[in-house]
Amino acid sequence: MEQAERIHIEIEILQKKIDLWIRREHEIYYREAEKRINEKAIHFAQRWTYTDHQDLLSKLLIDVMVNYIAKEERLNTYEEDLIPKMERLAETAENLNSAVAKLKQDATTNEH
Repeated sequence: MEQAERIHIEIEILQKKIDLWIRREHEIYYREAEKRINEKAIHFAQRWTYTDHQDLLSKLLIDVMVNYIAKEERLNTYEEDLIPKMERLAETAENLNSAVAKLKQDATTNEH
């Protein structure tokens, strides 16, 4: 990856500054992640007891991964359901194209 595609940014998570070199087009995602992590950490800090930031970050990481796994599961289920529907749609489109081609052929035959 060329250096021009990468930029240096600094984000802050729970009052800890983190220096990163990232792809330029991903900066918006890092900024949004920084915001969401800090918001979630504040939310967790208000609800749960914790001994230090590491404890809080561990709980936050577990929550993020559980949500990620749950969404991944839902997407896989959705995809499994979607594939047969797409196959039926492709078959219907093929049948429709064949019928249109036959109608065109019949119309051409009737003109002569």
